[in-house]
Amino acid sequence: GNHLIAKLSKALETSNDPDEIEVVIVDAGGCTDLGKVVSLSSNEKQFGKISIISFSDGGGRGPCLNFGAANATGRILTFCHSDTTLPKHWDRSIVSTLEQHDGMDDDDLFQ
Repeated sequence: GNHLIAKLSKALETSNDPDEIEVVIVDAGGCTDLGKVVSLSSNEKQFGKISIISFSDGGGRGPCLNFGAANATGRILTFCHSDTTLPKHWDRSIVSTLEQHDGMDDDDLFQ
């Protein structure tokens, strides 16, 4: 709970435009203290757009990520784990990179 709150706060603090960030947390039963996050998430100024959704179908990380992606409303998705530390202006860097390579085939982009 506290670790997740600290990570969310830091990710939004280092973002270029925190009002544009949507956080989707997929609860697959591994975090026993999501109640703290849920209560803080009701304060829009704390975390902005945040949703916590439950996933109980099993299958590991991949299905959880897919479930989160299906429930996200944004055009650009970034997947982070609890040990991820994002650099300053990480969101702007992602958008800038995608804009630079707009229209490229994936094969060309990832060479």
